[in-house]
Amino acid sequence: MKLKKSKKLADVFLFDVEISESEIEVYQQCMEYVLAHVDPKRLEEEFGAYPDEIEGMLEDIRDIRQDSEAFDNVKPDLPKAYSNKA
Repeated sequence: MKLKKSKKLADVFLFDVEISESEIEVYQQCMEYVLAHVDPKRLEEEFGAYPDEIEGMLEDIRDIRQDSEAFDNVKPDLPKAYSNKA
């Protein structure tokens, strides 16, 4: 993972990061495990977040992964000079 930039907005830090596919998969799996196996009260105590907040973060990760898969399936538009060449 690589930090590209950060900024503070009100009382929150926002980060732009470059992350590998395998790293984001691990984050997704960790969140899924925690939501399935950790008591909601303990989530609040340990992480300072409610289960629905973590579910929202997990949904964001799923959306990112889905968007990246769709992007991988897009073929670039080549200029006509290259389109007939094999």
